[in-house]
Amino acid sequence: MKFFRIALACWAIAILVFGFGCGQQEASEESGLAITAGRSEDEPVGHSGLNPSHLRFTVRSSSMVPALYPGDTIIVQPCDSATIEIGDIVTFNPNPSDPNSTALLTHRVIQILDELGGKEGLFFVTKGDRNQSENPPISGDAIIGKVVDVIPGPRDDMNKKAGG
Repeated sequence: MKFFRIALACWAIAILVFGFGCGQQEASEESGLAITAGRSEDEPVGHSGLNPSHLRFTVRSSSMVPALYPGDTIIVQPCDSATIEIGDIVTFNPNPSDPNSTALLTHRVIQILDELGGKEGLFFVTKGDRNQSENPPISGDAIIGKVVDVIPGPRDDMNKKAGG
């Protein structure tokens, strides 16, 4: 019994320190992303993803090819929406008024507005690099953060067909 307790304590410490075994994912089909907790075993040590304030997501769609491919892991730094500039790639909730929404998108900011429909504030127009049309404007409150790093995923035949 003592051995079991020691082994369990060592396993818990490894999870806290290294993130092993923490591959929990939460996603919806329409979001194109999966939230992943912890460090993946194949992630290089020293990557910016080890910063505890950063979030890690797995890309699930090809809307951002060639910048991001399905299977890539993106590192997202939470930020004040006032620091976002045109050209930044941001992760956001496209349905912030729905408290049950788990959908997240990661697209490039193509326009910044200080007014929308007579309402003053900070609003962003985004677009997937591969998409033909832009997304509806979102408020700064919908922004989760900026993409600060990309850990390439496997480049299989599906990704090659997606544009790479």
